Amino acid sequence: MRARKKIRVANASSGQETRTLIVGDIQRWASDGRDIAGDADYSYTSFASLSRELLADIAPDLVLSPLVSKDFDVIDLARHLADLDYTGSFRVILDRIPDAAIIKAEVTLVAPHLDFDIYEL
Repeated sequence: MRARKKIRVANASSGQETRTLIVGDIQRWASDGRDIAGDADYSYTSFASLSRELLADIAPDLVLSPLVSKDFDVIDLARHLADLDYTGSFRVILDRIPDAAIIKAEVTLVAPHLDFDIYEL
């Protein structure tokens, strides 16, 4: 099994770590041998399982996802988070940013009140 890399995000105002929800292809990640058990700081879910109840239970400060997944893309997830009245931050993780301005503009069109940005690895 591969070593797990944690994405740790400190809350700038308090210095405490952020509760993070990672949305993606859970089945594929598990079959690839990734540890998706989560802990107090981060949890994993599929797009299909993302619900108002799950957001209330986890209370994430940050939602992370890939730009495109087998079941959704950034626009689908942004729209869904907005529909669920999510008030935290949403970040997409990319190896390379093809055109960050276009991605940000598209997300803003479907979810104007969502705190969205892109993390480049």
